[in-house]
Amino acid sequence: MPLNFIVKILKAINANQRPGEMGAAIAIAWQLALIPSSGLWWVLFLFSMFLRINFAIQAVFLAIFNLFVYLLDPMIHSVGYFLLTTDSLKDFWLTLWNTPPFGALGINNTLVIGGLVLGLIFWVPVYLVSVKLVQLYREKLHRMIVESPVVKGFFQLPLIKNIAEAYQKAQSLSSYL
Repeated sequence: MPLNFIVKILKAINANQRPGEMGAAIAIAWQLALIPSSGLWWVLFLFSMFLRINFAIQAVFLAIFNLFVYLLDPMIHSVGYFLLTTDSLKDFWLTLWNTPPFGALGINNTLVIGGLVLGLIFWVPVYLVSVKLVQLYREKLHRMIVESPVVKGFFQLPLIKNIAEAYQKAQSLSSYL
């Protein structure tokens, strides 16, 4: 199972899939990583399932971003606290909390609302940088990596050669099913 997951990720990066789909998956992973698991997190996660993005890339980057997002918690908390305690917004928050579907989203939490706002602010830059990095990888790095002596030597190892052949056979058989 983990090997199949890694193969899917490598295929996605090297496939003819649009870089925008990959960039959107990374940007959504960024947004989800900034929000603690709450009702809002699940709503956004379920919404992402209806989008045309690469879910393997989203899962990998969600895991990567979650490793480091705790470093941003003080800033996320500050933004959320500022938004939730601003006098001019108090009536808005009160109305939102008392509206049945929104009350369950956990938006009265400083980390939830701060993560939502910061994620939305940085969504477009994360998307654009991700698209550019995928394009750069495909144009320049992929060929260098595939043609490197280390990778060629790795694929000449008997065990790796056998695994690659077995995988190719399994792929050709699965096309008949």
